[in-house]
Amino acid sequence: MPESIKAVTFFRLQTYRNSFPQIPALAEANYFLQFNAYEIFLPQIIQPQDTLNIFELSVLKFQALGNFSAEELAAKLCLKADFIKFILARLIELGLLDKNRAITDAGREFLGEKVDACNQNIVPYLLLMARDSGDILPAFFPRDNLLDAQLNKPFVELTFGSTGKARILKGRPVFVKEQFRHAATLPQDKIRAALQVFNRNNPNKIFVESGVHIQSTYTQPDYLHVKAVLQDGFVNHLVASDGLQSHSDFLRLYLERNNPKVLTALKDSATKKFPPPQQLIRTLNLQSPDENFRTLTDLAARAGFNDALKFPAFFANISANDVKSCLSTDNPTLVPLLAINIASSARLADSNFFDAVKVLPEDDAFAFLKRLDAYGKSLRHQKQ
Repeated sequence: MPESIKAVTFFRLQTYRNSFPQIPALAEANYFLQFNAYEIFLPQIIQPQDTLNIFELSVLKFQALGNFSAEELAAKLCLKADFIKFILARLIELGLLDKNRAITDAGREFLGEKVDACNQNIVPYLLLMARDSGDILPAFFPRDNLLDAQLNKPFVELTFGSTGKARILKGRPVFVKEQFRHAATLPQDKIRAALQVFNRNNPNKIFVESGVHIQSTYTQPDYLHVKAVLQDGFVNHLVASDGLQSHSDFLRLYLERNNPKVLTALKDSATKKFPPPQQLIRTLNLQSPDENFRTLTDLAARAGFNDALKFPAFFANISANDVKSCLSTDNPTLVPLLAINIASSARLADSNFFDAVKVLPEDDAFAFLKRLDAYGKSLRHQKQ
């Protein structure tokens, strides 16, 4: 029977590649890591969209002195009124000014001024603790990101959308046995240490005065949606992300401690759907068949297949369309599949493809593959 659980997700249905396009990912997998969850009550996150420029900061400082109109600010700053109106609208959107242009508590905090804690907009966040070490993940998740989920072994399932149009996110749960008795509340120093790291690494800030007591309450074991990623060029190093940052060493270590096979599983996944470099496809698309032959055999020699020229049938007359067609079928032929894998693996000295080739007869790999190709062709001919 499925079990109802709670899970935090920032990725939702987004892939890692779409969220962090600057990181070349060969493979990714969804996991739901089990944590002890604490509800923390803090001021609402200020989102200054990185930083304010000099004009925006000047306007904000003037509004901290008095509620000036756009025309008054334009005269004081020697700028056009329309430009000032644009800046005011942006500061209102960021929550640093209210709709009447008066500075808010968030605006005063942004300028470093003290604010009465009783007037702050206090909202609940989740702070997660590793169940095996007691370490705190320095990330503050708004309660809006805590969703109802189903533990339907061997997966955790999150449903998005309405009935009939629902889409389901699936991921493997990583259960972590609790190694200590959790406390009902968190020590103030642990919360503030997590806040310090969070504010240092994130453009969105949470400001809390030093004398203010931060309320915390243990809730239950919750799950955090984490993507495990195999990065192109660094296939022996796991990347782990919660969607807030492209990589978290905290999450990587926690995941590896409690699921040591995660890297091996990703490598296996990458081997099954190993994408050729887009540069290779573009090159093959621009070149003539003879130029493609030379490119592919050069890459084969670079990868250590020095006998490639003795078996031209494996590398001749291969175009970019041949590569795309080969990768779009569930039953590809050895030509051009072999050339694609050799060319793709040439840039990865630790590619699993080389491990696979080692099982072939030594010094006779291409001859063996040629016989295998001929045997496959004869079988296909017989079926026809």
